[in-house]
Amino acid sequence: EKYHPALVLNAMDTVNTFTLSLWDFGGQETFYTMHHIFLTRSGIYLLVFDTRELLETSKSLNASNYILFWLRSIKMHAPA
Repeated sequence: EKYHPALVLNAMDTVNTFTLSLWDFGGQETFYTMHHIFLTRSGIYLLVFDTRELLETSKSLNASNYILFWLRSIKMHAPA
């Protein structure tokens, strides 16, 4: 038995299912103009970044600006 039966979801159960879409915004400036299409009020957003860049003096300002860009972009395109 590969998986415990309690952990396997019934794929045909339409009553207790939901759709999950994951989008990876890599951050290239080329795609900034497309964000408004994908960032919506009903979305849940997870901002992932490398904290080591915040600790390195040479990268700290750039990393902080990048994080602020994403937070502002989410706030602008998907207001609460």
